[in-house]
Amino acid sequence: MNFELDKDGIKKIDALLHGKQKKQKYHEQMDFLRSIKGEIFATMIHKDGRTETMSIPNIIVERCSILIARLLIGEALTAGATYQDIYGQDTIEKVRGISHLAMGLGKPFESYDGGSGTYIAESGDDISDVLNIQGLPQEWDKSNPPGSTVLGGRTLEDGDALWANIDKPILVNEIGRKKFQKVQFLNSDFSVSAYPTNIIELECEFGELEVVGGLMEMGLFGGTVEPFDRDYIAISQMEEYGDMVNYRTFKIWHKSSTDRLMVRWRITIPLNDAPMEPAD
Repeated sequence: MNFELDKDGIKKIDALLHGKQKKQKYHEQMDFLRSIKGEIFATMIHKDGRTETMSIPNIIVERCSILIARLLIGEALTAGATYQDIYGQDTIEKVRGISHLAMGLGKPFESYDGGSGTYIAESGDDISDVLNIQGLPQEWDKSNPPGSTVLGGRTLEDGDALWANIDKPILVNEIGRKKFQKVQFLNSDFSVSAYPTNIIELECEFGELEVVGGLMEMGLFGGTVEPFDRDYIAISQMEEYGDMVNYRTFKIWHKSSTDRLMVRWRITIPLNDAPMEPAD
């Protein structure tokens, strides 16, 4: 039996095959991201010297692959951005790697009232509307918040003041972020390495008046975070969120205006142990 496909039939088959290829590539990409291991070690230091600790794994988000791609091609930060390199020549400034740790309150929102020494609820109606549109939980159980996903907390919607960030994943309710003060490579036994390895550890400390409130989420950001020259960026000062790399939710952890919060974030990228590929 002989038959011929018309142009529409060929297009449909091509679209079907292309769709399968895209799906396969997506699953391969997600398998790679799932293989990257992240661990968070946090310590809350109270004014009286008491400490509270938290040690949890984390989720590498889907957007991380985009930041990796941008780093691989050495994409420019902005069309006109330049800096003086070590030879004194103008060079295009490249997209940055992981640079900031963001902390958020999730939902319900809380803030610390320094006058009364109590936590007070905020309305957050605009964010509730966004969560509703995106099909996300609008109320969080303080002792059992929604789980962390590869999509991050939520995505920015049309009409947001930071329009350039539309569709980028962010925290549900970020209140501030801190630039990492120490970044180092580790050996397989987690000792500090003098040379690059597949394990990195990033550290920062939030001061007493930074990220005050009932914390329930955190995330790593890199790429085009602005203003980059600030060590601490309150959400009201944010100009560009950048690309989310990791995301994690956790049961509520109260930070007062007399507490300090130290965080170490360790990331292990698996070494490629695939068998040799035969030559064509």
